[in-house]
Amino acid sequence: MIGFLLWAMSQPGLAVPESPIRVLTEILPPLQLQGGNGRQQGLHVEVVKEALKRAGIDAGIEFHPWARAYQIAQDQPNILIFSMVRSPQREPLFIWVSKFRDIQYHFYSLNARKLDDIQDWRQARLLTVAAPRESYELQLLESLDFEATRLAPTVTQIQSWRLLLKGRVDAVFATELSAAAILSELGVAAQTVHKHTQVSHSPGLYLAASSGTDEQIIAGLRHAMQDISNDGTYQTIMAKYFRPE
Repeated sequence: MIGFLLWAMSQPGLAVPESPIRVLTEILPPLQLQGGNGRQQGLHVEVVKEALKRAGIDAGIEFHPWARAYQIAQDQPNILIFSMVRSPQREPLFIWVSKFRDIQYHFYSLNARKLDDIQDWRQARLLTVAAPRESYELQLLESLDFEATRLAPTVTQIQSWRLLLKGRVDAVFATELSAAAILSELGVAAQTVHKHTQVSHSPGLYLAASSGTDEQIIAGLRHAMQDISNDGTYQTIMAKYFRPE
């Protein structure tokens, strides 16, 4: 945080944070990836790194299982976390720094199972569904009265898909964005799964901060994220991961 600290000390009346900034995320292809050599990449990883640089915040990105990152961000100040779905349940728990994008959720099942297409929540409640602990997906299913015995909490998104591919659950509740990337990473043809009729829109993916995070940090990051969008940097980074339609 040397750059930020020097800048902070030059501002009249601006207090330096008592604890260093930590930036937390999970592995979620194609947005957040960590290679075998420890290399960090992915659309949102690159965007956040650029935002930190522009805001003068010297902080590395830490990869954790989502449930752990989510808990840390609720317990400690000066924590940044991404990519966080903004929901009514989470609204008062975090500071919503900047929005990345909107996303849609579907149920996915194995084509070989030949399940009837899921078009409403009533049908979905009859299935066993995998989703990561403390994820928006699992929290949404719980709020829609899915029986606990019908839910299979996992540590990671990839683990949810592995349960599906092994036939241990009926479906995975996930975004089309992550589904394609994870299937590719696992070496599984897209035709192996059936994407059911869309049943849910998310309120969007965000860079969020824990309650109590320094206001100057929030302001600097919001300004940096807006600049990244305005000057075309976001689109340039996105083109590395997504082909133009």
